[in-house]
Amino acid sequence: MSILLELEYGDALPAFPVPEGFGGVHPTGWGCGKAEAESTLDGTGLLYILSGSGRIGGKGKGKGFGYQPRQVIGLGGSRILIPREETRYLYLLLAGADTLLSGIDQIPLEEESIGLSMARMYQNAQKGLPEEVYTASTECYALLMELHRIRGREGSVYSELVRSAMKMIQEEYPYLAGVDELSQRLEVSKSHLVRCFSAEMGRGPGRYLQEVRLESARQLLMSCDYDVELIAGMTGYSCANYFCKVFRKELGISPGAYRTRYQKDCPATSHKHRLREIEDMLAL
Repeated sequence: MSILLELEYGDALPAFPVPEGFGGVHPTGWGCGKAEAESTLDGTGLLYILSGSGRIGGKGKGKGFGYQPRQVIGLGGSRILIPREETRYLYLLLAGADTLLSGIDQIPLEEESIGLSMARMYQNAQKGLPEEVYTASTECYALLMELHRIRGREGSVYSELVRSAMKMIQEEYPYLAGVDELSQRLEVSKSHLVRCFSAEMGRGPGRYLQEVRLESARQLLMSCDYDVELIAGMTGYSCANYFCKVFRKELGISPGAYRTRYQKDCPATSHKHRLREIEDMLAL
């Protein structure tokens, strides 16, 4: 809880440029705030309640719903924060995330992992990190996917087919040959799977598979000293050369340079936990 208690109030903007035509989700602002009276929150993104209680409303939308600590609330347009007691919160503003934010209205959380992730992102942003949009996009995408995984425990906005495809990709990405194998195992045509997945997720299953692989590769690079060839194999790439090509294209930096830049800054406990999860998956 300490990192959440020690947060300083303020706002931060990305220090990186966004290439023209960039289509991925990416942050447009972070902040930590305090509300003692009714206030308006504008923008699209996520709100995390650190402390306090009250209710959230939307202009012209009636009484809204209550909030409490360790709750994530989706922001879209204008939301009205109506505190019953002093409320501290984190926010993350996003672009290109309309589809991914669907279904994230209010999610009560049992643990603080989402709050800790948002806090680290905010603190890094105050230091001008990350330095390019590709890493920032990967971090935001991973955060949103974790929220959807949590949301899925209570019910999902996605169809059974898309839920099954997402689950298979998340659990078996090191072994999946690609969308052809995915569609065969789900017993549907490739065209039907791509059409349904793209309509609900805003991207095709092949793209989603690549993003899951890259996120795991990024976590491994920050968590351990495995060589690049081993990490390529652990995350489902046929060879190190292809892995390096994809990684550089998507993140704008080589795997080795990424490790050099970010490994020393990563919180050891959370990433070691993620490393154990990946190793258990691969039965290393």
